[in-house]
Amino acid sequence: MTRLIEFEFAPIETLRGAGTQLSWHELSDGYFQFNTEPERLMVYSDAFLDRYAATEGTRLRPQVHYYIARLWEDVAGAYPDLMDPIPRSIVERVAPYLGAWRDWQDRTEAFLERTPEIDQDSERVTHFLELAHGWYQQLDAGYLKTPPGIIGWSDETHVHVQWDNRDAVDDGVPVWCAGAGHYTIAKDAFFEDLKAFHRSFMAGMANRIDAASQLPADRGVVVDTPALFAEQRERTALLDMAVSRSPRRSSGTWQEIADVVARICDSDTGP
Repeated sequence: MTRLIEFEFAPIETLRGAGTQLSWHELSDGYFQFNTEPERLMVYSDAFLDRYAATEGTRLRPQVHYYIARLWEDVAGAYPDLMDPIPRSIVERVAPYLGAWRDWQDRTEAFLERTPEIDQDSERVTHFLELAHGWYQQLDAGYLKTPPGIIGWSDETHVHVQWDNRDAVDDGVPVWCAGAGHYTIAKDAFFEDLKAFHRSFMAGMANRIDAASQLPADRGVVVDTPALFAEQRERTALLDMAVSRSPRRSSGTWQEIADVVARICDSDTGP
């Protein structure tokens, strides 16, 4: 069965150190991707991989290479707000932007440029942008040189994943295989995939702690096994904590978001 989130740890033998203590995050070094349809996310384009191989003399794997713990924290931490359904009135207003969500960003920026009473006040701009983009959760992939644009939100029954990487280019070469699109998955199925990711990741990390403790000393990796297992126990509880936490947005916040969205949509700026 194909899960939404797919990952693979890097071989434990590739861990290197400089005499410093190995962190739990560093131990999670590996590769990951989202198995959305029709395009997979966090997967590099063939053109980018070919150019990298030609210039660097080595070929990257297609999937993102980074600490899997970071992806796990981002997805699990966003769960309460991601599962908080958007009011139907907002969905109807932003519907034209569901296939290419960066157009919503462009329209919002255009609105601000033509609204000097907001644009010239930094505090008002910050608050306005928080509301204008408050209907979705954006995946923070700032650890990558050219991060993909991925957001998520939900209605009453489904989680929606949107991506827009049309501007994600490196010297004119598209970085990601996915252009712009929109994928939906039932909330129950999303939660099952998240739990499967959590279980598999935590089990793998426990095995890696044991394996790291057996690495030869000449690799320069300092492993404090009891400390790593103590952190493992703490982090294992993150998903349960996230599921039990209330979303940040209240009914009043949703009304503020709806008012700002309506104001932008009713303006004569943008597409």
